[in-house]
Amino acid sequence: SFSLSGARRSGWLPPTIGFGSKGSAELMVPYYFNIAPNRDLTLFPRYIFARGLQLGATGRYLGETDRGPYHGETHVEYLANDRLAHRNRWWVDTLHNQFLAPNWTFGWNAHAASDNEYPSDFSRTVAASAERQLLRELRTDYYGQYWNLTARVQSYQVLQDPGAVLNPALTVATPYNRLPTLNFHAGRYDVLGGFDWAVDAEATRFTHPDDNQVQGNRANMVAQVSYPWVHPGWFVTPKLMLHATQYDLTHNVNSDDKISRVLPTVSLDSGLVFERKSSLFGSGGMQTLEPRLFYVRTPYKNQDDIPNFDTGVAGFNYAQLFTENRFVGADKVSDANQLTAAIVSRFIEANGAERLRLAVGNRYYFTDPRVRLNSSEQSNQTRSDALLAASGRIS
Repeated sequence: SFSLSGARRSGWLPPTIGFGSKGSAELMVPYYFNIAPNRDLTLFPRYIFARGLQLGATGRYLGETDRGPYHGETHVEYLANDRLAHRNRWWVDTLHNQFLAPNWTFGWNAHAASDNEYPSDFSRTVAASAERQLLRELRTDYYGQYWNLTARVQSYQVLQDPGAVLNPALTVATPYNRLPTLNFHAGRYDVLGGFDWAVDAEATRFTHPDDNQVQGNRANMVAQVSYPWVHPGWFVTPKLMLHATQYDLTHNVNSDDKISRVLPTVSLDSGLVFERKSSLFGSGGMQTLEPRLFYVRTPYKNQDDIPNFDTGVAGFNYAQLFTENRFVGADKVSDANQLTAAIVSRFIEANGAERLRLAVGNRYYFTDPRVRLNSSEQSNQTRSDALLAASGRIS
């Protein structure tokens, strides 16, 4: 039967029939419970012929108190006595977000599995089957008009690759826990005649299950001020940044436990915008040609004694070409004497829709960056790889 009014109702959902390389044939017939307008529950009985009966459930809720709204979702799976693995198997996902006051929120996001092989044995997508670090996070946020403050604790369940026993190169590294971390951001635009400013500060206690690993506290602050000149057809934005970091460590072998680093960064972003009429996608359209130059200068400072808690090399994409630091995370600040050159062309229809965008960019190094995250990074670079990007809307 069907709900002719379109309203939700309890009942069976369409079944799923499948065949997996690790679990043979399977059949899942979900049942939906319409508990209330703001709460529901879906049961997922799933019979995997080679393993047994797996029971799953997803509960969702949302509501509002006198202090503000809340919502959450929890998903649980359980398979008793897996006939292939000869043990009980389970998985849990849970998240919650809630307002404690008009400007104050808290929430959690946690994931857990019974064993290392659970994602590869039961996941229905390639991305989910490759998941190896399960986050557990509890956080709270408080914010004002021009600032926000976040406090959180984070840890991970690490699922080792099944082949790591025979091949140690497949071992998944255990990330550091943040117990806790405090983040503060403040900033304003167009003050004192056109200046933009921002301050980002962070204080974190890093711990690790391996007591022999370096651990400790990190305090980091990045302050920046810029003055954008923006006019029809062109823009120029000079910016000054200051990175200040302090470490208080334990087990920092062959180095000091107290380390300080202060580095300035100067950047200059500039671009032009040319326009002309175009009939490529119909009359009344417009094509733009937008060349852009972005220069960055950061002096070199030896950072070999600083441990790597949460820093990696940023992915190579168009947005990253126009950032001051090629690292993500606060443990490394790359020295830089480089220029990014790029050009973008956009095709815009008469109604304002952007039908096509083409971009090409490259980064040129006047001096080779000396700060390295690891020895495998390429050295003696004079330029980056060329980047070509295209995006569009078919209709």
